[in-house]
Amino acid sequence: MYISADERRKGERTARDRASLMLIISLFFLAFGLIYEYHSFGVYSAYMYGAFMIPLVPGSLVFMLIRLTGTGAYASGAAGELYLSGVITLTVYSVMKGALMIYGTESLLISVYPVAGAALMLAGGLIFLIRMMKVKRV
Repeated sequence: MYISADERRKGERTARDRASLMLIISLFFLAFGLIYEYHSFGVYSAYMYGAFMIPLVPGSLVFMLIRLTGTGAYASGAAGELYLSGVITLTVYSVMKGALMIYGTESLLISVYPVAGAALMLAGGLIFLIRMMKVKRV
């Protein structure tokens, strides 16, 4: 299986777009956490104001590295979508866990989120690695 230069360029654009999207999402959750903390009367949670780090580090930075290394074509399609879904799942978990901690309650239902998020990210990463091993550059 071969990958053309056009597919490589398209993949790099996709990686850049995904990195930009994750950066925007990260900024949104940073603003959300700061506003929430400001209006929370001194009650806050590390899960809530730290939620912006999830789309920033494993989201935006990973796709920036993929773009810089020129392997963006391998991260397109299912690999990228699964990985992004895992990052978003972990971000939602962090916000929900923080909100529940602030309200002084717990729920066993949210314990599924980190497992699902990690599984989605792992599946996306495995597809990425398999595609990298199968494809020969032209």
